[in-house]
Amino acid sequence: MDFELNDTQAMYRDMVREFVVKEVKPIAIEFDRKANAEDCAPLDAYRKSLQQGFHQMVVPVELGGMGLDAVSTIVILEEMAAADAGYATTWHVNNVSLTMLLNMGSVAEAGTFVAQIMAGNGGVASLSTTEPDGGVTSALLIDPANFVFKTRAVPDGDSWVINGAKSFCSNAGLPFSRWILTFCRVNDKTGWASTMPFVIPPDVPGLTIGAEEDKMGHRLSSTRSLIFDNVRVPRANAIGSGGRAMSGGKRRTPYDHDTAIAAISIGCARAAYEEAVAWARQREVLGRPLIKHQLIQAKIADMYIGLESARSFMYRTAAYSDTHDQMDVRLSRAVKVFASETANRVTNDALQVLGGMGYCKGTFTEKCYRDVRVTPIYEGTNAAPRISLAQLIDAAVYA
Repeated sequence: MDFELNDTQAMYRDMVREFVVKEVKPIAIEFDRKANAEDCAPLDAYRKSLQQGFHQMVVPVELGGMGLDAVSTIVILEEMAAADAGYATTWHVNNVSLTMLLNMGSVAEAGTFVAQIMAGNGGVASLSTTEPDGGVTSALLIDPANFVFKTRAVPDGDSWVINGAKSFCSNAGLPFSRWILTFCRVNDKTGWASTMPFVIPPDVPGLTIGAEEDKMGHRLSSTRSLIFDNVRVPRANAIGSGGRAMSGGKRRTPYDHDTAIAAISIGCARAAYEEAVAWARQREVLGRPLIKHQLIQAKIADMYIGLESARSFMYRTAAYSDTHDQMDVRLSRAVKVFASETANRVTNDALQVLGGMGYCKGTFTEKCYRDVRVTPIYEGTNAAPRISLAQLIDAAVYA
């Protein structure tokens, strides 16, 4: 099996790396350290990113987008995360939202709402699942037949009326946010049969977008709560009909959010590793550079092994999605757990190599240490994909 990137994938990697090294990494620590969380999103960098077309990664060519394969998208996200993990998460959330729209909606629905993302200078989409009183993202992984959302959508004439609350919604507070894909309960059933996603404009009457969360890391990513108070949207804003529409057949786009989390984890940890290696080469102890001491050499070797192992697993999982009608859910669950936990170990070791400097604000490793900590938590804490994976193995769903 050849894990080398093809010419097109390598081109995207190099293009994105050049952009983020110039436009994102130099400002990442500055925006991360802003005292007011409301000021942490680097809006100029995001606008320049829109000019680069980063919002179009998963949009099909026939709708005017890039239509990238799964490997290309995870290569791009790794490069983004090496500059800043929160910045990468912004584009990941846009990708997930568009992917769910494309995979769950009709061709007409997809065309209508993708056009809003593509219009003008471009914009981003958001996804809203997590609720204040329960981790529904984890619940749907563990018990897909019985989970329920508490946010309700009720039909009323030509509209749906939505009431409830969501938390940890990324992108909704950005000035170029176009819509929020919000999952709601629409009947008294359970599981996907009880659920429909709705496209919610951020300025619709009755929707309150909360203040920016004051997060430990990922500060360059906008994260806010949502309150729905008799929010009324047209019937056409309900995606699919009668529950989850992605019940079979070929997906329109192969993007997988778990593999993307792996890419963000790896990119963030890679940045810490690179800083640690550079520090070890120039920092001297007992007349020798740190990198000449065996215990430091062992840490650096272990970091390299971890990163290469996680990246190879990530490539394999993404490549499977590109060559099959459906992703292998086992690989998807496993790579998120493995890469996120490996990345946390790598970043911890990188900070240890930097010693006291790694513990101080102003080093990239210190920021990465905080940024990477959420990767085993968001999109379902790692306990949930572990349980889901064990259930899939036990059920012998796959040969």
